[in-house]
Amino acid sequence: MAIRPVPKEVPTRFTPARLFLDDIEEILLIFTEAENNRHEKPYFREGEILQTTFQAENQTCDDLADLKKIYPPFAHNFLVAVTRSGFSCYLRVDESSATWSPYGLDENDQWGTFHRLEVIFERRKLRWKSLLHSHSGVFYWIYGAATALLAILLPVLLSAKLVPRALTLTALAVLAILVFALRLGLHTHSVVIFRTHAVHSSQKLQTAWKVIPDVVEIVVGFVLGVLTLYLKHKFWP
Repeated sequence: MAIRPVPKEVPTRFTPARLFLDDIEEILLIFTEAENNRHEKPYFREGEILQTTFQAENQTCDDLADLKKIYPPFAHNFLVAVTRSGFSCYLRVDESSATWSPYGLDENDQWGTFHRLEVIFERRKLRWKSLLHSHSGVFYWIYGAATALLAILLPVLLSAKLVPRALTLTALAVLAILVFALRLGLHTHSVVIFRTHAVHSSQKLQTAWKVIPDVVEIVVGFVLGVLTLYLKHKFWP
């Protein structure tokens, strides 16, 4: 017999992403079309309809519109399921992964459905988290080493007399930011935001315009404070 390659299994995991309501709606459409177009359809009761279920953290509903009412308006633990007799498709997001689970689809249908879902996750991909999770072993080691180094050096550097205080604080700040960024990236995967992408982008823009005056006020206040201290010490010793 001729040597044949081992068939490649259909992937079940996706890259970290930020999904919105319009993405969830598209996922529902993909699952529905997968059921309608599948090649092998078992018997099911006449009039039986597809059942849709959403679960966000500890809240559940059956209607996409109800997701807009959930508070807080985002979730790191989310499930969308479409089921009928002999068929089910699940997309599950939790803090460590985003996976899908098909039942009742043959291999060709599974591959077609996976590629359509993959397009959504690639479109909304979180690049920093994708990098961390694709090399999680290495970055967990870096995170552990940086955390231990920060805990050890913090009291040493703050009490050291030979190292300039500004350099010490800068080094500690950089190390703390690294630890925080690694922890945030490694300990969460994807997130589902219960707003459409357009609404979310508009809200982010409005928030940015509201924050800018506050940031400018803080910076100007800081500069004026430093300038006042400088003038006071220079001309009024």
